Amino acid sequence: MKRLSTGITGIDEIIEGGYPKGRTLLILGATGSGKTILGVSFIQQACSEGRKSMIIATEELPEDILVQSQ
Repeated sequence: MKRLSTGITGIDEIIEGGYPKGRTLLILGATGSGKTILGVSFIQQACSEGRKSMIIATEELPEDILVQSQ
């Protein structure tokens, strides 16, 4: 199965080369555990490679996500 880099070397190593291409990735965790920052990092890597990505955040305002992304 082809895998895509998360852009974070340590995570890629743990999950055996990245996340599976063509699959949906769900990130769960407690408030403040870094889920949004991790997701934004994944999206930044995908965009830098010309791939399309999406983040669905049900408990954060879009403005807050933009602030965390800077």
